[in-house]
Amino acid sequence: RKNMIESAYEKSAQQIKNCIDFFDRKFFNKIRLTSDYWIAGGCIRDYMSRSSISDVDFFFTKESDFEHVKSFFLADNAKVLFENENALKLETMTGKVDLVKRFYENPKESISSFDFTVCCAAIDNNKTFYCHDDFFIDLAAKSLQINKLLFPLSTLQRLQKYNKKGFSACNGTLLTIAKALSTLDLTDKNQNVLEFYPDGSLRFVRID
Repeated sequence: RKNMIESAYEKSAQQIKNCIDFFDRKFFNKIRLTSDYWIAGGCIRDYMSRSSISDVDFFFTKESDFEHVKSFFLADNAKVLFENENALKLETMTGKVDLVKRFYENPKESISSFDFTVCCAAIDNNKTFYCHDDFFIDLAAKSLQINKLLFPLSTLQRLQKYNKKGFSACNGTLLTIAKALSTLDLTDKNQNVLEFYPDGSLRFVRID
């Protein structure tokens, strides 16, 4: 297993460098902060798998950094698409971005909370890359493996999107999700956080 991981990293070394350079040119080189902030999740997955990037999720250690980056985008004529206590979604000159209001101590802590291993990757403003040990292996296989299930309803919904991108879940993954769903109290909104987009369509709370 260790050799598989080392081989995956070696083959992906140039891809990691290209990914860091891409997001550095697009964001980090423009948005200057003395403290750490980072991007993580689906945008890195999509870049690595050569898929179109639907949006970019930004993470912070504190609210003041969130406000700084928010001000940067708004000053650059970004349009607010959606906002709640969890995140702010903006349409910027370079595409959609989500500024996450759930603060973490560091990138490793943030990606440890993501549901699928193929989302467990981050790049910070110091050009450091972080990922789950199985990130490259599962991404290459387009295999959906569970990292953590905080919102199983959201994960169930996301399966549909992943299927369209060519990813598949094994029986073990499906069983893990099914077991998590069986323990939910569907009347408890804290276990089943549902919200609405401005147009009235239903959304599950998630980060991706």
